[in-house]
Amino acid sequence: MMNNSVNIMQNITNSVQESAPPLQTEAMRELFYQASLQKYNELCRTEEITADVKQRGETYFQKLLHLDKANNLNKIDERGLFASVLYIAVIESSLPYGDMDPLFVDRPLEPSMTVSEILLKTDVNISHLFLTMEWIKSNISLTGTVNDHLKKLANKYLVVSALFNIFEGRLTSSVFKEENINEGADTEVFLPPIPETEGVSYRKKQCWVLYLLAKKHLLFEDQGLYSNFQLLLCCVELVLRQTPSFLLNEPYDSIRIGCYNNDQTMLQKLAEDFDVDAGQIIVLQQEHTESYFQSLLNEDGELDSESLCHEYLLSYQKEGDINELDFLLKESYIHALAQGGNQQQVQPKLSNEQTTPVRLAVNNIQEFLQHFAHLPDKPNDKLQAYFKKCSTNPSAVIDGKINVLRSKFLQEYQCGGTSEMKFNLAVKLYYKILETIIQNEASHLPPQSLSTLLNKDNFHASLLACAVEVVLVMYTQSWAQIAQISQEDKYSFPWILEVFSLQAYEFYKVIDSFLKAESKLSQDLVKHLQCLEVKVLESLAWCEVRN
Repeated sequence: MMNNSVNIMQNITNSVQESAPPLQTEAMRELFYQASLQKYNELCRTEEITADVKQRGETYFQKLLHLDKANNLNKIDERGLFASVLYIAVIESSLPYGDMDPLFVDRPLEPSMTVSEILLKTDVNISHLFLTMEWIKSNISLTGTVNDHLKKLANKYLVVSALFNIFEGRLTSSVFKEENINEGADTEVFLPPIPETEGVSYRKKQCWVLYLLAKKHLLFEDQGLYSNFQLLLCCVELVLRQTPSFLLNEPYDSIRIGCYNNDQTMLQKLAEDFDVDAGQIIVLQQEHTESYFQSLLNEDGELDSESLCHEYLLSYQKEGDINELDFLLKESYIHALAQGGNQQQVQPKLSNEQTTPVRLAVNNIQEFLQHFAHLPDKPNDKLQAYFKKCSTNPSAVIDGKINVLRSKFLQEYQCGGTSEMKFNLAVKLYYKILETIIQNEASHLPPQSLSTLLNKDNFHASLLACAVEVVLVMYTQSWAQIAQISQEDKYSFPWILEVFSLQAYEFYKVIDSFLKAESKLSQDLVKHLQCLEVKVLESLAWCEVRN
């Protein structure tokens, strides 16, 4: 999985560069252009592409053809180019009057084709689409709508493909018995004859489609790998509760039989086996997933896989991106290409020892949580003692400010069940940093000056903003670095300044103190905050934040 995901944009570079030699004359280039355009039109006719999409795509196709002054275009596979211009055309047609159309900017029209349909019609792998789109972006300007959609599509694909690999590999093999045992195996496993709709494959499908639906309803815009993995484990746990014990491996079968008499629940065992924070995932289950899951059960208290798939497919058609159910079907277009561009190879299963993107992200976040998750989300005794020494006790001011900023954050951060958890973690970090700063400053600041500092709204808002920024980056940074994609999204800095109505220079003033006060931040987080210092000084300090 590591090689397939990390090099997703690079896997087919060699095959791309080994295509036909440069066209030598203007006449040969013109013949090449005309032949390519004819193939494009034939593809649109054969696949019954709508007239609007065909015309938009042809406009981009001709523009790219005539930009080929350096004779590079013939090095890119034509079908990759066909898929790309159709993709651009479909996304643009969902906003017929441009990016700022007030009628459609929040609710674009349903696309005439999904991304999966485009890839299937053109026989192009999704990795090839991403690579070709990068080439196109370097040659022509694309609308903000297309650029935003492409960024979200790439991130979504990389996260889901990474999760599917661990789901298909270690996760399901850990909890479910194998349905088929290879000949020559030392141990024979006999499963009683059961209907196809009750077997292991059926249960695996239930897990996956439940996760696909749940992430749309519960995570909203949260594309963090760790948050998605937590949700996937919750989905697996629900299915295990409804699975006959003889289909489960030990100790999950024992927990299934005696779940009410066992000290360890199914979810706690999953969290332990996959090194996920048990406290966080239990809160996620109790406060968010369980009520949603119960709403999906039929009259018999069971999950109806057919209705779940139907609901997911309706959502997929409306959104128009990739059909994530195709991971289960091993569709070649949606799996990472093998080295050399072989489109038929799907991702191999990994041994437990191999480092995967999921494992690395989980490890990084678990290390962060070990340092900070156990901290109190209220002022401890030391802080309370400092507050009481002030001429005006700032406790009420601080508590009120945090509550106001909490409301603002939760209103703007549309990431479902993970929003409250992330803000609470930031509050814990904020109080720890605040205590260290006060300890450092108390040694050389007179009590009156310290009291003045602690009663400043902007100081606390800036310090909390810094803590929130660290937490948000922690939950996105690991995967973005592994996948070699930009981690910037709508919640990237300076988003938090706008939410908290903070001026950049106020935020800048606390960064250095924040870094000096906490030595357990990873090098990547320290580097991120240092980069923000530079960013503020270079530009943002002179920009006013909208209130």
